[in-house]
Amino acid sequence: MYPRSDEHGWWLIVSSDSLILLEDTLRATYALWSAGIPVNLSSARQLVKIVDQTDYVGIQPAYGHKYNTVYDGEVGTYTSLGIERDSGSPNHDAEVIAATIWEPIDEVELK
Repeated sequence: MYPRSDEHGWWLIVSSDSLILLEDTLRATYALWSAGIPVNLSSARQLVKIVDQTDYVGIQPAYGHKYNTVYDGEVGTYTSLGIERDSGSPNHDAEVIAATIWEPIDEVELK
């Protein structure tokens, strides 16, 4: 969230394209709007895709991080494979891998 201004005055821009922060982002935006504070939800289209489940999910190794990944506007959220989970948490990696449509990997030849 950050403030902006122009010839019409000040407003707040709320931005998040993350499934993890989805609820907090929507609650904050609604609370600001309800209080009469001008607000712009800059990632609204992407958040709607996440809610409608029409976005793509980026898959990366456990050591990866979203900000080390090339951002793709079609990706609504990211998940990691190979994470050690708590003993009570199931590991669904095999199911995710089986249900994934994988993009081709470009071959690289060294000379």
